[in-house]
Amino acid sequence: MPEDTAVIEKTETGIQTDAPVTTEPVGSKERPETPEGDVSAKTAEKQSLDLSDLEIPETLDAESAIGSITPLANELNLSKEQSQSLVKWYAEHMTEERAKMTAIWTDTVEKWQDEARKHPEYGGAKLDENVKSIRSMMERFVPNKEERESLLNDLQTTGMGNHPGLIAMLYRANKAIGEDTMPLGQPKSSESRKDLAALMFPTMNK
Repeated sequence: MPEDTAVIEKTETGIQTDAPVTTEPVGSKERPETPEGDVSAKTAEKQSLDLSDLEIPETLDAESAIGSITPLANELNLSKEQSQSLVKWYAEHMTEERAKMTAIWTDTVEKWQDEARKHPEYGGAKLDENVKSIRSMMERFVPNKEERESLLNDLQTTGMGNHPGLIAMLYRANKAIGEDTMPLGQPKSSESRKDLAALMFPTMNK
């Protein structure tokens, strides 16, 4: 009988092969090399994006804006052109938000001014005189001129000097101390009264 040259034959349990059996561990076959060098180069390029020469609008602080945008641009893998567009959008957005907040605050201060002028205790015809009285009290309890003017400047800058509640508190405190211990005198003219009131609450007496 001619020698059987088949390498695969059927058996009762299935397929049997006489092909050489390898003991090579699974997964040990050579795999195509991953271009790690290319990936590393791209990563390095991504991380080294230099945005120091971006055009920063005057409404933003340049150093702060670049410091904030650079990590985000690298994370999102933005180009320099895309980063510039993002800066432009952010500047416009912040300008709009500031305008809204300024309008809201201006309306609030104007409302305080109106309430202060009409206040039943210190407002109306006696407003200038009462503001002068408060000013005199402040000169007594904040005798340092530099500290006093700094306080008045902050009240003016923030608009809080127009708050009717603050003026009422100072007015009542002055009355409680006793006006007889702090001679105030009378203003020489309506113009001098206006100046004294404007010195303490400049925006309220416009």
